[in-house]
Amino acid sequence: MKAFLAALGITMAACVTAFCAPTDAPIESKLPAIIEIRTKTPEGVSSGTGFVIEPSGTAVTCFHVISHAQEVALKTTSGETYGDIRVLAFDVTRDLAIIKFAAFGSPIIPLADSDAIHVGDAVFAVGHPKGLENSVTKGIVSAIRTVDGVRVIQTDSAASPGSSGGPLLNEKGECIGVVSFKISGEGLNFALPSNYVRGLLGMQSAMTLEQFNAAASKKTADASMFTAGSGDTITGKWRSLDSNTIKVLRQDGDYVSGESFTRDEKQSLGSYDLRKQADGSYAGRIKGSWACRWWSVWAFPYPDWRENQCNTEDQVFFTKVDANRIEGYIYGPKAPPQNDRNFAAFCKTCGATFPKVKANFVWVRAE
Repeated sequence: MKAFLAALGITMAACVTAFCAPTDAPIESKLPAIIEIRTKTPEGVSSGTGFVIEPSGTAVTCFHVISHAQEVALKTTSGETYGDIRVLAFDVTRDLAIIKFAAFGSPIIPLADSDAIHVGDAVFAVGHPKGLENSVTKGIVSAIRTVDGVRVIQTDSAASPGSSGGPLLNEKGECIGVVSFKISGEGLNFALPSNYVRGLLGMQSAMTLEQFNAAASKKTADASMFTAGSGDTITGKWRSLDSNTIKVLRQDGDYVSGESFTRDEKQSLGSYDLRKQADGSYAGRIKGSWACRWWSVWAFPYPDWRENQCNTEDQVFFTKVDANRIEGYIYGPKAPPQNDRNFAAFCKTCGATFPKVKANFVWVRAE
Protein backbone atom coordinates (compact mmCIF):
# COMPACT_ATOMS: atom_id res chain seq x y z
CA MET A 1 0.00 0.00 0.00
CA LYS A 2 2.80 2.41 0.97
CA ALA A 3 4.63 1.62 -2.29
CA PHE A 4 1.46 2.22 -4.28
CA LEU A 5 0.89 5.57 -2.59
CA ALA A 6 4.55 6.51 -2.97
CA ALA A 7 4.27 5.85 -6.71
CA LEU A 8 1.43 8.36 -6.76
CA GLY A 9 3.46 10.81 -4.67
CA ILE A 10 1.04 10.57 -1.72
CA THR A 11 2.15 10.02 1.89
CA MET A 12 0.21 7.99 4.45
CA ALA A 13 -0.61 11.23 6.28
CA ALA A 14 -2.13 12.57 3.09
CA CYS A 15 -4.03 9.32 2.70
CA VAL A 16 -5.83 9.90 5.98
CA THR A 17 -7.42 13.09 4.70
CA ALA A 18 -7.53 12.46 0.98
CA PHE A 19 -8.54 8.80 0.79
CA CYS A 20 -9.00 7.00 4.10
CA ALA A 21 -11.35 9.33 6.00
CA PRO A 22 -14.82 10.12 4.66
CA THR A 23 -15.14 13.72 3.56
CA ASP A 24 -18.91 13.82 3.89
CA ALA A 25 -20.49 13.49 7.35
CA PRO A 26 -23.91 15.05 6.74
CA ILE A 27 -25.42 14.33 10.16
CA GLU A 28 -22.47 15.42 12.26
CA SER A 29 -22.02 18.54 10.14
CA LYS A 30 -25.57 19.66 11.03
CA LEU A 31 -25.12 19.49 14.82
CA PRO A 32 -23.93 23.14 15.13
CA ALA A 33 -27.43 24.20 13.98
CA ILE A 34 -29.13 22.51 16.98
CA ILE A 35 -30.16 24.74 19.88
CA GLU A 36 -31.19 23.94 23.44
CA ILE A 37 -34.27 25.83 24.66
CA ARG A 38 -34.87 26.53 28.35
CA THR A 39 -38.20 27.98 29.46
CA LYS A 40 -39.39 29.35 32.77
CA THR A 41 -43.09 28.80 33.51
CA PRO A 42 -45.19 29.12 36.69
CA GLU A 43 -44.42 25.42 37.32
CA GLY A 44 -40.63 25.77 37.04
CA VAL A 45 -37.89 25.41 34.41
CA SER A 46 -38.12 22.91 31.56
CA SER A 47 -36.10 22.25 28.42
CA GLY A 48 -36.57 21.29 24.81
CA THR A 49 -34.81 21.41 21.46
CA GLY A 50 -34.89 23.57 18.34
CA PHE A 51 -32.87 24.00 15.16
CA VAL A 52 -31.87 26.92 12.94
CA ILE A 53 -33.17 27.07 9.38
CA GLU A 54 -31.94 30.55 8.36
CA PRO A 55 -28.51 32.12 9.09
CA SER A 56 -30.15 35.23 10.58
CA GLY A 57 -31.46 33.24 13.57
CA THR A 58 -34.79 31.85 12.39
CA ALA A 59 -35.39 28.55 14.17
CA VAL A 60 -38.02 25.84 14.53
CA THR A 61 -39.28 24.14 17.68
CA CYS A 62 -42.51 22.65 19.05
CA PHE A 63 -45.33 24.87 20.22
CA HIS A 64 -45.56 23.04 23.55
CA VAL A 65 -41.86 23.71 24.27
CA ILE A 66 -42.42 27.48 24.55
CA SER A 67 -46.12 27.51 25.47
CA HIS A 68 -46.89 29.38 28.74
CA ALA A 69 -43.25 30.54 28.96
CA GLN A 70 -42.53 33.65 31.03
CA GLU A 71 -38.88 33.60 29.95
CA VAL A 72 -37.03 31.75 27.18
CA ALA A 73 -33.28 31.22 26.85
CA LEU A 74 -31.48 29.63 23.90
CA LYS A 75 -28.06 28.00 23.88
CA THR A 76 -26.22 27.10 20.68
CA THR A 77 -23.81 24.23 20.23
CA SER A 78 -20.92 26.73 20.34
CA GLY A 79 -22.02 27.79 23.83
CA GLU A 80 -23.56 31.15 22.93
CA THR A 81 -26.74 32.05 24.82
CA TYR A 82 -29.64 34.31 23.85
CA GLY A 83 -32.35 35.55 26.18
CA ASP A 84 -34.45 37.68 23.82
CA ILE A 85 -36.60 35.95 21.21
CA ARG A 86 -39.58 36.72 19.01
CA VAL A 87 -42.26 34.26 17.94
CA LEU A 88 -42.78 34.61 14.19
CA ALA A 89 -45.53 32.03 13.72
CA PHE A 90 -47.09 29.05 15.45
CA ASP A 91 -49.63 26.29 14.89
CA VAL A 92 -51.29 24.80 17.97
CA THR A 93 -52.88 21.86 16.13
CA ARG A 94 -49.58 20.81 14.54
CA ASP A 95 -47.50 21.66 17.64
CA LEU A 96 -45.06 23.88 15.70
CA ALA A 97 -43.52 27.30 16.30
CA ILE A 98 -41.10 29.53 14.36
CA ILE A 99 -38.90 31.72 16.57
CA LYS A 100 -36.27 34.40 15.91
CA PHE A 101 -33.14 35.31 17.88
CA ALA A 102 -30.33 37.76 17.17
CA ALA A 103 -27.86 35.50 15.37
CA PHE A 104 -25.77 36.23 12.28
CA GLY A 105 -24.18 33.65 9.99
CA SER A 106 -25.56 30.78 12.03
CA PRO A 107 -25.18 27.19 10.75
CA ILE A 108 -28.47 25.89 9.39
CA ILE A 109 -30.34 22.69 8.62
CA PRO A 110 -32.11 22.86 5.25
CA LEU A 111 -35.72 21.76 4.94
CA ALA A 112 -36.36 18.78 2.67
CA ASP A 113 -39.60 17.95 0.88
CA SER A 114 -41.36 15.70 3.39
CA ASP A 115 -43.76 14.50 0.69
CA ALA A 116 -40.83 12.68 -0.90
CA ILE A 117 -40.13 10.35 2.04
CA HIS A 118 -41.10 6.68 2.05
CA VAL A 119 -41.70 4.03 4.67
CA GLY A 120 -38.38 2.30 5.35
CA ASP A 121 -36.21 5.39 4.71
CA ALA A 122 -33.36 5.83 7.20
CA VAL A 123 -33.78 8.80 9.56
CA PHE A 124 -31.86 10.40 12.44
CA ALA A 125 -33.43 12.19 15.42
CA VAL A 126 -31.31 14.87 17.12
CA GLY A 127 -32.11 16.49 20.44
CA HIS A 128 -31.13 17.35 24.01
CA PRO A 129 -32.80 14.60 26.07
CA LYS A 130 -32.35 15.33 29.79
CA GLY A 131 -29.72 17.96 28.95
CA LEU A 132 -27.48 15.58 26.95
CA GLU A 133 -26.47 17.84 24.08
CA ASN A 134 -26.80 16.75 20.47
CA SER A 135 -27.82 13.15 21.09
CA VAL A 136 -28.35 11.35 17.76
CA THR A 137 -30.45 8.20 17.34
CA LYS A 138 -30.90 6.30 14.08
CA GLY A 139 -34.05 4.59 12.87
CA ILE A 140 -36.39 4.28 9.92
CA VAL A 141 -39.70 5.78 8.83
CA SER A 142 -42.11 3.20 10.28
CA ALA A 143 -45.31 4.73 8.88
CA ILE A 144 -46.90 7.94 7.68
CA ARG A 145 -50.23 8.51 9.39
CA THR A 146 -52.96 11.09 9.85
CA VAL A 147 -53.93 11.73 13.49
CA ASP A 148 -56.79 14.15 14.24
CA GLY A 149 -56.45 15.68 10.77
CA VAL A 150 -52.67 16.14 11.05
CA ARG A 151 -50.14 14.12 9.03
CA VAL A 152 -47.37 12.67 11.19
CA ILE A 153 -44.24 10.62 10.56
CA GLN A 154 -43.94 7.55 12.77
CA THR A 155 -40.38 6.40 13.41
CA ASP A 156 -38.54 3.94 15.64
CA SER A 157 -35.75 6.49 16.11
CA ALA A 158 -35.77 7.02 19.88
CA ALA A 159 -37.06 10.32 21.30
CA SER A 160 -36.84 11.13 25.01
CA PRO A 161 -38.13 14.04 27.13
CA GLY A 162 -36.15 17.12 26.10
CA SER A 163 -35.93 16.05 22.44
CA SER A 164 -39.22 17.74 21.49
CA GLY A 165 -38.60 20.34 18.79
CA GLY A 166 -35.49 18.67 17.42
CA PRO A 167 -35.11 17.76 13.74
CA LEU A 168 -35.70 14.40 12.12
CA LEU A 169 -33.02 14.20 9.42
CA ASN A 170 -32.65 12.15 6.26
CA GLU A 171 -29.31 10.64 5.23
CA LYS A 172 -28.32 13.90 3.51
CA GLY A 173 -28.66 15.82 6.76
CA GLU A 174 -31.85 17.59 5.63
CA CYS A 175 -34.85 18.06 7.93
CA ILE A 176 -37.85 15.96 6.97
CA GLY A 177 -39.72 16.42 10.25
CA VAL A 178 -39.84 17.97 13.73
CA VAL A 179 -39.85 15.54 16.67
CA SER A 180 -43.08 16.23 18.52
CA PHE A 181 -44.26 13.51 20.84
CA LYS A 182 -44.04 9.94 22.01
CA ILE A 183 -46.94 7.79 23.14
CA SER A 184 -46.87 4.66 25.22
CA GLY A 185 -45.22 1.66 23.59
CA GLU A 186 -42.02 0.78 21.83
CA GLY A 187 -41.39 2.40 18.45
CA LEU A 188 -44.20 4.95 18.75
CA ASN A 189 -42.26 8.17 18.19
CA PHE A 190 -43.68 10.89 15.97
CA ALA A 191 -42.54 13.94 14.01
CA LEU A 192 -44.40 16.67 12.14
CA PRO A 193 -43.52 16.81 8.40
CA SER A 194 -41.15 19.61 7.34
CA ASN A 195 -43.63 20.87 4.75
CA TYR A 196 -45.80 22.13 7.64
CA VAL A 197 -42.82 24.30 8.62
CA ARG A 198 -42.63 25.64 5.06
CA GLY A 199 -46.28 26.66 5.34
CA LEU A 200 -45.65 28.56 8.59
CA LEU A 201 -42.75 30.49 7.06
CA GLY A 202 -45.24 32.34 4.88
CA MET A 203 -47.19 33.52 7.94
CA GLN A 204 -44.46 35.31 9.89
CA SER A 205 -45.42 38.17 12.22
CA ALA A 206 -42.98 38.92 15.05
CA MET A 207 -44.53 38.74 18.54
CA THR A 208 -43.19 39.27 22.04
CA LEU A 209 -43.67 36.43 24.53
CA GLU A 210 -46.60 38.31 26.09
CA GLN A 211 -48.24 38.73 22.69
CA PHE A 212 -47.54 35.09 21.84
CA ASN A 213 -49.06 33.76 25.08
CA ALA A 214 -52.17 35.91 24.62
CA ALA A 215 -52.59 34.77 21.01
CA ALA A 216 -51.80 31.14 21.87
CA SER A 217 -54.47 31.06 24.59
CA LYS A 218 -57.12 32.08 22.07
CA LYS A 219 -55.83 29.66 19.42
CA THR A 220 -55.75 26.80 21.93
CA ALA A 221 -59.42 27.39 22.69
CA ASP A 222 -60.27 27.51 18.97
CA ALA A 223 -58.21 24.42 18.11
CA SER A 224 -60.88 22.05 19.44
CA MET A 225 -63.21 22.34 16.43
CA PHE A 226 -62.15 19.01 14.95
CA THR A 227 -61.90 17.10 18.23
CA ALA A 228 -65.51 17.29 19.41
CA GLY A 229 -64.76 20.23 21.66
CA SER A 230 -62.21 18.33 23.69
CA GLY A 231 -59.24 20.62 23.07
CA ASP A 232 -55.75 19.32 23.82
CA THR A 233 -54.91 20.27 27.40
CA ILE A 234 -53.37 16.96 28.45
CA THR A 235 -50.52 16.27 25.99
CA GLY A 236 -47.12 16.77 27.63
CA LYS A 237 -45.07 15.92 30.70
CA TRP A 238 -46.57 15.99 34.23
CA ARG A 239 -45.12 15.60 37.74
CA SER A 240 -47.02 14.00 40.62
CA LEU A 241 -47.11 16.17 43.76
CA ASP A 242 -47.68 13.01 45.81
CA SER A 243 -44.96 10.67 44.54
CA ASN A 244 -42.76 13.03 42.46
CA THR A 245 -43.01 10.52 39.59
CA ILE A 246 -43.20 11.70 35.97
CA LYS A 247 -46.13 11.13 33.60
CA VAL A 248 -45.84 11.58 29.82
CA LEU A 249 -49.30 11.84 28.26
CA ARG A 250 -50.73 12.21 24.76
CA GLN A 251 -54.30 13.29 24.03
CA ASP A 252 -55.93 12.17 20.76
CA GLY A 253 -59.44 13.60 20.73
CA ASP A 254 -61.39 11.94 23.56
CA TYR A 255 -58.62 9.42 24.26
CA VAL A 256 -55.57 9.79 26.50
CA SER A 257 -52.62 7.41 26.50
CA GLY A 258 -49.34 7.71 28.32
CA GLU A 259 -46.66 6.27 30.52
CA SER A 260 -45.54 6.71 34.12
CA PHE A 261 -41.82 6.93 34.99
CA THR A 262 -39.68 7.07 38.11
CA ARG A 263 -38.63 10.56 39.21
CA ASP A 264 -35.31 10.20 37.32
CA GLU A 265 -37.27 9.06 34.22
CA LYS A 266 -35.08 5.96 33.85
CA GLN A 267 -37.68 3.28 34.62
CA SER A 268 -41.22 2.81 33.37
CA LEU A 269 -43.84 2.18 36.06
CA GLY A 270 -46.89 1.60 33.90
CA SER A 271 -49.03 2.76 31.01
CA TYR A 272 -52.28 4.77 30.93
CA ASP A 273 -55.32 4.39 28.69
CA LEU A 274 -58.32 6.66 29.39
CA ARG A 275 -61.38 7.98 27.59
CA LYS A 276 -63.32 11.20 28.13
CA GLN A 277 -66.74 10.78 29.73
CA ALA A 278 -69.99 12.69 29.14
CA ASP A 279 -69.42 14.82 32.27
CA GLY A 280 -65.96 15.94 31.08
CA SER A 281 -63.98 13.61 33.35
CA TYR A 282 -61.71 10.80 32.10
CA ALA A 283 -61.88 7.13 33.07
CA GLY A 284 -59.65 4.22 32.18
CA ARG A 285 -56.96 1.90 33.40
CA ILE A 286 -53.30 1.92 34.40
CA LYS A 287 -51.29 -1.22 33.75
CA GLY A 288 -48.01 -1.71 35.57
CA SER A 289 -45.24 -4.21 36.18
CA TRP A 290 -43.24 -4.02 39.40
CA ALA A 291 -41.16 -6.12 41.77
CA CYS A 292 -42.54 -6.63 45.29
CA ARG A 293 -39.91 -7.72 47.88
CA TRP A 294 -40.52 -8.97 51.38
CA TRP A 295 -38.38 -10.34 54.20
CA SER A 296 -38.99 -14.01 54.89
CA VAL A 297 -37.87 -15.69 58.08
CA TRP A 298 -38.75 -19.04 56.46
CA ALA A 299 -36.34 -18.68 53.57
CA PHE A 300 -33.97 -21.65 53.27
CA PRO A 301 -31.34 -22.08 54.61
CA TYR A 302 -31.54 -18.74 56.48
CA PRO A 303 -33.86 -15.69 56.53
CA ASP A 304 -33.59 -13.67 53.34
CA TRP A 305 -35.47 -11.38 50.94
CA ARG A 306 -38.04 -12.91 48.59
CA GLU A 307 -39.38 -11.23 45.44
CA ASN A 308 -42.46 -11.54 43.27
CA GLN A 309 -42.85 -9.83 39.89
CA CYS A 310 -46.33 -8.33 39.78
CA ASN A 311 -48.39 -7.34 36.76
CA THR A 312 -51.39 -5.27 37.79
CA GLU A 313 -54.25 -3.34 36.22
CA ASP A 314 -56.14 -0.72 38.22
CA GLN A 315 -58.85 1.82 37.45
CA VAL A 316 -57.76 5.46 37.09
CA PHE A 317 -59.89 8.61 36.89
CA PHE A 318 -59.14 12.25 36.01
CA THR A 319 -61.81 14.27 37.83
CA LYS A 320 -60.45 17.77 37.12
CA VAL A 321 -58.29 18.78 34.14
CA ASP A 322 -56.95 22.16 33.06
CA ALA A 323 -53.87 23.37 31.19
CA ASN A 324 -51.51 23.06 34.19
CA ARG A 325 -53.13 20.69 36.70
CA ILE A 326 -54.74 17.24 36.74
CA GLU A 327 -56.58 15.90 39.78
CA GLY A 328 -57.92 12.38 40.07
CA TYR A 329 -57.65 9.04 41.82
CA ILE A 330 -56.62 5.43 41.33
CA TYR A 331 -58.94 2.67 42.54
CA GLY A 332 -56.93 -0.37 43.51
CA PRO A 333 -55.41 -2.35 46.40
CA LYS A 334 -53.19 -0.39 48.79
CA ALA A 335 -49.97 -1.97 49.99
CA PRO A 336 -49.52 -2.09 53.77
CA PRO A 337 -46.25 -0.74 55.27
CA GLN A 338 -43.24 -2.94 54.55
CA ASN A 339 -42.85 -3.77 58.25
CA ASP A 340 -46.50 -4.87 58.50
CA ARG A 341 -47.04 -8.61 58.91
CA ASN A 342 -49.50 -8.51 55.96
CA PHE A 343 -46.93 -7.09 53.54
CA ALA A 344 -45.65 -10.56 52.56
CA ALA A 345 -49.21 -11.66 51.73
CA PHE A 346 -49.67 -8.53 49.62
CA CYS A 347 -46.50 -9.28 47.63
CA LYS A 348 -47.34 -12.94 47.14
CA THR A 349 -50.75 -12.11 45.65
CA CYS A 350 -49.77 -8.73 44.11
CA GLY A 351 -52.60 -7.25 46.17
CA ALA A 352 -55.31 -9.37 44.53
CA THR A 353 -56.70 -10.53 47.90
CA PHE A 354 -56.73 -7.04 49.43
CA PRO A 355 -59.69 -4.62 49.29
CA LYS A 356 -59.55 -1.83 46.75
CA VAL A 357 -59.32 1.74 48.01
CA LYS A 358 -59.41 5.21 46.48
CA ALA A 359 -56.00 6.94 46.31
CA ASN A 360 -56.17 10.60 45.26
CA PHE A 361 -53.42 12.33 43.27
CA VAL A 362 -52.52 15.76 41.91
CA TRP A 363 -50.24 16.31 38.90
CA VAL A 364 -48.78 19.59 37.67
CA ARG A 365 -47.33 20.30 34.25
CA ALA A 366 -43.57 19.69 34.11
CA GLU A 367 -42.83 20.66 30.46
